[in-house]
Amino acid sequence: MNGFLQAQPAQANQHNNFEFVTMQTETDDEIIEVLRHHSSIFGQLNIIISEIKNLNFIETLHVHKVLISCCRNIIPAFTSKTVKELELYQLTIENFKNINLENLDILKITGCEIKECELFTKVRRLELKCMNVELIQNKIYKNIKELIINKCKITNLDIQIENVEILHIINTFSNQLNIQNITMYKHLKELFICMYDDIDTTPLQQLTNLISAKFEKCNNMIINFKSDDITKLELISCKLKKMEGFQLQNLKTLNIRCFDIIATFFQENINSFQNLNDLDLSLNERINISLLNDLTNLHKLNLSDCKLQDINMNPLIKNTQNIDISPLKFQVQLIELNLNNCGLNTIDVLQYLINLKQLDLNNNNIDLSPLQNLVELRVLNLEGCHLTDVDSLKLLLNLEELNLSNQYGVDDTLYPNIRNFNPCGKLNIDSLCTLINLKKLSLSCNLIDDITVLHLLTELEILNLSKCQLLNVDTLKTLSNLKVLYLNQNQNIDITPLQYLTQLTLLEIKKCGQITIEALIPLQKLIQLGLYSNSIIYAKPLEYLKQLVELNVMCNKLTNISTILIKTFDLQQNKIFSEIPTKQEIQFANILRDINAPVTLLRAINQKRKCGLKNTVNIGKNTINTLLKQSVSNLVQFTKEVAQTIQQYNYFENLQ
Repeated sequence: MNGFLQAQPAQANQHNNFEFVTMQTETDDEIIEVLRHHSSIFGQLNIIISEIKNLNFIETLHVHKVLISCCRNIIPAFTSKTVKELELYQLTIENFKNINLENLDILKITGCEIKECELFTKVRRLELKCMNVELIQNKIYKNIKELIINKCKITNLDIQIENVEILHIINTFSNQLNIQNITMYKHLKELFICMYDDIDTTPLQQLTNLISAKFEKCNNMIINFKSDDITKLELISCKLKKMEGFQLQNLKTLNIRCFDIIATFFQENINSFQNLNDLDLSLNERINISLLNDLTNLHKLNLSDCKLQDINMNPLIKNTQNIDISPLKFQVQLIELNLNNCGLNTIDVLQYLINLKQLDLNNNNIDLSPLQNLVELRVLNLEGCHLTDVDSLKLLLNLEELNLSNQYGVDDTLYPNIRNFNPCGKLNIDSLCTLINLKKLSLSCNLIDDITVLHLLTELEILNLSKCQLLNVDTLKTLSNLKVLYLNQNQNIDITPLQYLTQLTLLEIKKCGQITIEALIPLQKLIQLGLYSNSIIYAKPLEYLKQLVELNVMCNKLTNISTILIKTFDLQQNKIFSEIPTKQEIQFANILRDINAPVTLLRAINQKRKCGLKNTVNIGKNTINTLLKQSVSNLVQFTKEVAQTIQQYNYFENLQ
């Protein structure tokens, strides 16, 4: 395949794009003509690995975004009044002087050899990655408000971007970063510096408009902040060399995730944290929570993966000690609290936090009784807490989201600090009957005998019952508001009751063995359907699902899917071809006809409707693993038919 053009509708979303596949240069002209004729439909144009040379046709389109990637012979000259975003990826062209995009707002360049480009002077946002940035030095760029430089070669930051407000510098300089150069940007509001050592923040005090500063993976830092304007500071995975000063009286958000010598940092600068609303201390050791007692304005606190050394070792925890959360009783104003993977045995102190609305206790071995007073809770995560019942939750009538997944075991790959937990038995969910305001519930990876109680939770919109060893879901009939349902890995489950769930838009029934898909016919609102790895032989019932956008039927036993009109189709490892096809059978038109009737898309295009189809088909490995070379070459003559009917299937790479 020599390349392809790709276009997306003007009001594109994750399901809306058009792909135009070309296997020879001469087919580009016909595709371009189609683009011109239906230009009002498209919002985005991608030109990828194409032999196309002339880009002047873009002027006749109404696209807002253009991507040019890995094109060797392209002539960098075109004009457009509608293009607002241009992305150039791995181009060997050195000069981009003859491009006139008067409304260009965003320019992204990755891995190109460009030495001259006049577009830099026009854009508001400029992103450069894996580039030699000397091409933008010694020039004045008054329009650039956002500059992102990532993994680029540059000797200094002497770039005339006097009006820049957002600056990201990520692993860019071959030598140490001179912060002093940044002080010339007097309008700077947001700064992000990643992967540099020996940084001294003192010069940043000259930036009187700076409100957000973020440093990540920076070692041997000298911290010296003095500002009444900075409201957000992030020091993520950084190591401190010296603390010379810290006066940020109006700081609202502080993220010191995985930060070296955190205890000293807090003790010495506690006066600067009085106005904190949001604090992230995750992945830190030697945390002394009592230091937070004076932070009376704190509303959001993240202590996930934190440890202390002042409590006896829990024998179930390897290389970890329990965290003492007792000082949290003074934080009654807290609204959000994350104690994920803290090795907790008791949470008695949480009974005092009566204003909590969101609580994460994932992966702690705890008794839930202290939670029964937290009646303001809206979101509660109890995944991996080794529960056998949930009686303590029955008074939490305001709960809208509840995660009770994985109560019978913990995966070492997900939680490397946890070892040798045995299954704790079956989970009794009868007490959920009072939680009638629940909208999202996850019970996956549990041993549950009886789910009858779920019929009372009529407000449920999202439900996960994967890996629950269920055979029948008859009780779900009454859940008329259910929109998303996961039933994966329930062997030989009877899905007949699903016919009553007519509001479903997403349904996954993967690895369930013998299932009967006729029950899915009434589900006319389904957009996404996952039927991966079952024993489905024929797919005729699926042709009635007219709203279906994405269908995954990999690893089944399908032999014929000619009647299904779909947009995204994964057919790998079925039996679509019962034997190696003849040269005539492999013709492109026949494959399209067997996979997907193309008529409705063509009509939609001719009527200039924004039909919003994606039509991506992945054939992958079916009964045959390879196709004859002469058969593949025979596809070339049929690419014109693709252009004419605007069919977009990206399965060429699988035909090897």
